[in-house]
Amino acid sequence: MISKLRYLYNLYVNKTIFPFFIYLSKRKLKKYQNLVTGKVLDIGCGDRPYKKLFKNAERYMGTNSEEYYKDNLFFKPGPDDYIVNDGCDLPFSDKSFDVVLSLQVLPVFESPDLFFREVHRLLRPEGVFIITSDFLYPLWNKPYNYFRVTSFGFELLAKRNDFNVVAIEAFGGYWTMCARNFHKYIIRQMANFLNSFALEKKFVLKLLKALRLLTWILFVPFIPLVVNIIFLLFPIFDILARDEDFTTNYIVVLQKI
Repeated sequence: MISKLRYLYNLYVNKTIFPFFIYLSKRKLKKYQNLVTGKVLDIGCGDRPYKKLFKNAERYMGTNSEEYYKDNLFFKPGPDDYIVNDGCDLPFSDKSFDVVLSLQVLPVFESPDLFFREVHRLLRPEGVFIITSDFLYPLWNKPYNYFRVTSFGFELLAKRNDFNVVAIEAFGGYWTMCARNFHKYIIRQMANFLNSFALEKKFVLKLLKALRLLTWILFVPFIPLVVNIIFLLFPIFDILARDEDFTTNYIVVLQKI
C-alpha cells in the first residue's frame, strides 16, 4: 500500500509540475552547444535529457551505473550506453573523445581530482569538458554524495588538472535557488511521512502520524499550483535582486591544455 502511494504521488507531481531545473539547464547548455562536436562521452547520462541539444555531435556515448538500470526498469542500455560503476576508471582508450560531459554527477565522486584526471586522459588535445553541478541543494543519492564545489574550487580543480577555464556561470541567485529547493522539499515530504508512518511502532504515535499523512494527502492536489507559481515568480525576483553567492548550481566549461 505504501509503495503504491509513493508511486502514485511521484507520478502525479512529475506529470503536473513544470520541469524547472531541466529548463534552466537547457538554457545554460544552449550557450555552449556549438562546442559539442565530434565524438562525445556523457558520464552518468541517465536517459540523456540534453542529447537533442548537441546536434553537431557525430557520436554520442553515455555511461550509467548498474544500479541505475536496476532502478529504471524501462530504460535499457543501447549500443552506445556503457555500464560503468567507477567514473574514475572508465573503459576507454586515451584521447578517445572530443568532448566529455558530466551533468549533475560530480558530487558522487569521492575524489574530484581523480575524476578530472580521468577526463583529461580521455580527451583529445584541446578537447572540451562541460560540467554542471549542484551548489546550494539538498543531499541526494545518500550516502554517496560527497562534495559541493564553489566557482573558486572549479578554478583550482582546473588548474591542478591541466585545464583552461572557458566559462564558469551560476544558475541564477538566491530566488532561483529557493524555487528549486522548495520543489525538492515538497516532493520529499510524502516519502518522509510514509516512511515515518511505516516505521512507527507505538500506537498513539502511529495514529498521529497517520493523521499527518492524511492531512498531507488532502494538500497534494494543490502542490502543482503552488510550485508552478513559485517557478514563475521567483526568477523574476532574481532579476531585480540577484546574488550569485546563493546559486543552486554551476555550469563549468573547460578545455584540455
